[in-house]
Amino acid sequence: MIMRSTDNGRSWSKPRTLVDTPWDDRHPNLAELPDGSILATFFTTPGQGNPFVYPERARHTGLLRSTDGGQSWEKEPRRLPSPLASDGTDGPAIVLADGSIMVVVYGPLTDGDPDRLAVFRSTDLGESWSLLSIIKTDHHL
Repeated sequence: MIMRSTDNGRSWSKPRTLVDTPWDDRHPNLAELPDGSILATFFTTPGQGNPFVYPERARHTGLLRSTDGGQSWEKEPRRLPSPLASDGTDGPAIVLADGSIMVVVYGPLTDGDPDRLAVFRSTDLGESWSLLSIIKTDHHL
């Protein structure tokens, strides 16, 4: 759900649906982009279970954009080109000084391994994304 304020937070609109996929949509975050559009990041999870045994139960990070100050949003979430078997994100996109955007997701690469972080970057206001790096440790992140 999303709400808007036009008076610096003194009052708020009624909640409206931002995204409602057939799955469980979680952890939405917003970031204003250099052109004034807004990027929402979140993840969907269709249920519990090992995504290596049940691939249909993998989490997936979703991205939605609004180009009118949050009045309307893209209808279909975009997905990152993640190499992770299942990924999610809990934080907002980060807008860098050069105007590019970074999104960090977490999840397992292979069965039994600890979660890794995957760092993505967009240089075209979120239209396309490239994988910059995968960060791994010998413990759960």
